[in-house]
Amino acid sequence: MKKRLLSLTLATVMAVSLLAGCGGVGTAGGTTSQPSGGGQSSSHPAPSGGGELRLVFSEDIDTLNPHMERSSTDSEIILSVGGVLYRIAPSTNSAYEIVPEYAEGAPEMVDQEGLVWRIKVRDDAKYADGSPMTAGDFVYSLKMYYDPLLLNSPGTTLDEYGVYITNATPYMIQHAEGTEVAWEDVGVKLVDGNAFELTLDKPVNASQLELAFASCVMVPVREELYEAGMNSDRNETNYGSSWDKFVSSGPFMVTGWTRDSEISMERNPNYPLQDGITLDRIVYKIVPESGTRLQLFESGQLDTVSLSEADLERYGEDPRILEVPSSAATCIGLNPINTKNPILQNQKFRQALFFGTNRKEASKLGNSMPVDYYITDNYILDINTGLAFRDSEEGKSYVDSDNYSYDPEKAKELFRQALEETGAASASLEILYQDSSESRKKICEYLQSSWQELFGRDRLTVTLQAVPSQQLSERYRSHKDDPSAFESGVIASTYNDLDPASALMEWNMNATRKKIPYYDEEFTALYDQAVALPLEEVEARAGLIAQAEAKMLADAPFIPVTQSVSSVLIADRVTMPFTTYNSVLRYAWPWAQVNQ
Repeated sequence: MKKRLLSLTLATVMAVSLLAGCGGVGTAGGTTSQPSGGGQSSSHPAPSGGGELRLVFSEDIDTLNPHMERSSTDSEIILSVGGVLYRIAPSTNSAYEIVPEYAEGAPEMVDQEGLVWRIKVRDDAKYADGSPMTAGDFVYSLKMYYDPLLLNSPGTTLDEYGVYITNATPYMIQHAEGTEVAWEDVGVKLVDGNAFELTLDKPVNASQLELAFASCVMVPVREELYEAGMNSDRNETNYGSSWDKFVSSGPFMVTGWTRDSEISMERNPNYPLQDGITLDRIVYKIVPESGTRLQLFESGQLDTVSLSEADLERYGEDPRILEVPSSAATCIGLNPINTKNPILQNQKFRQALFFGTNRKEASKLGNSMPVDYYITDNYILDINTGLAFRDSEEGKSYVDSDNYSYDPEKAKELFRQALEETGAASASLEILYQDSSESRKKICEYLQSSWQELFGRDRLTVTLQAVPSQQLSERYRSHKDDPSAFESGVIASTYNDLDPASALMEWNMNATRKKIPYYDEEFTALYDQAVALPLEEVEARAGLIAQAEAKMLADAPFIPVTQSVSSVLIADRVTMPFTTYNSVLRYAWPWAQVNQ
């Protein structure tokens, strides 16, 4: 690791997560920060600087429509030019500060059970073009998000944050289910006072709502433009297909988008949280070739660029390099309900693979770190202090930091017991991996060789299958209809870095987008208890999260292997808006500063 790994000290703090965007600490009677006069927050640093920040993508975004974002590049742009109800903003008082953006304040609990909530939209809210933004825009946006004909399926869903809006999912999938559900029966309604109310199937706290409503899902869309782009069958809209078919509302406003060439944006004069934003302009170049991107960086035409392993050898210990661990652990997900290969149902077999994985050796295959857990180092436990979950006493209590749980003798004994319990003479395992990922291929090949060598090639046969990304996702999720749809495969899920509980989200029994069919009541109960607590109850949440993760690790529905590390060159003229550099950099660029 370079010395700048996770340790860069800079002026202010800002982080926005991919799947949740940002989170909140307010509770029903809580203290979510309020912007002071003119949308300014008194704790924020005064604006200074200006200038243009020059960034790069290797490929173009697909859309500006928040209901259709599919990738980190989509969400990076959408969260720069699209407003949300809540956002993590720069602060000099704590590690992270939760502020309402287009919400007037914290969510208000209407009932006593946490099932009905009201959110008021700022009366002075405006789009970048000066037109008014109202609660009706957010209600319409939610209606389109769940529309049964459009069938939008963005990278984030409210369900995955424990926000189960009454009848929302049944409304969305009604045609597939052969049912009829009216929008009027969905738990979203406009109320007096420029506000909307949500009725939920499960109780939540304000923190959960703030986390969920900071995502791309909650970026409002302009109804007349959305409708104007709708086709005659109402199953498709061209909203956001070009910059002139989109209305900006974020810290910046899109001013141009030339496909496969450039995306440009300028500071939004109507954005309510102006403090801390000093840039005048951000430009993204679309440059597919890595060598060209590096040349542009060295010539001063780009302010940041990612490095390949070959580039790292060239740059050595260059102080401009930041090494950024991914939020996701690369794991081998196992199918514990597979009926065609029943040894997968045996816990000792799965544990044998867990303890039989030499993660230190696997990490040498690429720029990565060994991990024997699922909640990676990036996840923040305490948003006020910036304490990472893995640095807490609870997060340290059950992991093996010396050899990352590699215990070959224990593994061989567990494997022997698994064969004995199942009455099998040998075992087999097929691992699926994404065909476009060379790094995942290398990991799979290493595990194939090392596991067969450890357990005996006559007793364990491991085969590999490269699968296109979309087909791979379909194979994973088809287990609902076919328990034997797959045996195992590479998985790496990323959620909200500001809440370690979110890393466990898809493993609970009620998750709607499960890749691996892990259904455990004890784990789900612990997870539900953790997410029910406000983020301020740090120790209590940490204990429950640790128990849940430990239970899941013992059940071994997956084998954590490595945590990838990206190496990024940052130009000296750029000051980044946070004290700890992590994987959510790309969502904080609007708050960066450049030295002219």
